[in-house]
Amino acid sequence: MGACERDPQVSRGMKPLLLGLATMALIACTRGGQPETLHEAMSRFQVLGSEFGVSMAKVHLGPSQTFRFEASPCQEVLVFVEKGTARMGLTRLETGRAARFHAPTLLQGMSDGVTVIFAVAALSKEAPNDQVDWGAAPKDPSCPARSQQAILSDPERSGPFAHAGGRLSVMIYLDGVRNGPSVASLGTLTADPTLGVPEHIHESSAEVLWIQDGSGTMRVGDQTRAIRPGTFVHVPPQTVHGFIPDGTRPLFAYQVYAPSGPEQRFR
Repeated sequence: MGACERDPQVSRGMKPLLLGLATMALIACTRGGQPETLHEAMSRFQVLGSEFGVSMAKVHLGPSQTFRFEASPCQEVLVFVEKGTARMGLTRLETGRAARFHAPTLLQGMSDGVTVIFAVAALSKEAPNDQVDWGAAPKDPSCPARSQQAILSDPERSGPFAHAGGRLSVMIYLDGVRNGPSVASLGTLTADPTLGVPEHIHESSAEVLWIQDGSGTMRVGDQTRAIRPGTFVHVPPQTVHGFIPDGTRPLFAYQVYAPSGPEQRFR
């Protein structure tokens, strides 16, 4: 498939994040199939944030460049093509399309320019640890058997779903209802600059956000934090949280629920 071989001794003993980055340097390949240096791999693979079994990242692929996402029944990977076109086997993923998989999967950039992929890795509750490793998905016999084939988002059922008198637009690309059993859901939120989110809780799911645009403040439990572009937010289950915008920027955020379920209220 064009993926490079890797030396299992390289990452032994490293912390999870460094392990993932170092391993990605070995498995990310140029169009000629030769290994890249760590610097080259890091320049196009960026971990946006990780917390308690969920990690978000972005990958930039040049024309014909490939990137291998490590997944397993214990570690689900969800990808969304933010810009450009990617190929996954015989399947083309155009801008705005998402896919989920539970086996190692190679994506290739198919655009003349840069293809940008937003990615989420989420561990099942049976996984042997609670820290995502982008370079080596965990395996454990207690993790339930899952399909080895990728599951694609359905454009006709993804939305948008309008709320708050049209001031909030929600896309739900992947979930556990219309896309088969899943560990996590993947969607996006687009909101008016003045639209806030009242304080609420999710009983059994964590909510994870990557704020790509927008600003304000957010309460998470007993903490209040500033929200700005580039903020990663993890809200554990049974934790009060809410958002107060500052009225200056429209909100655009990637939203993940793990396990999936709370996203269905938007439908």
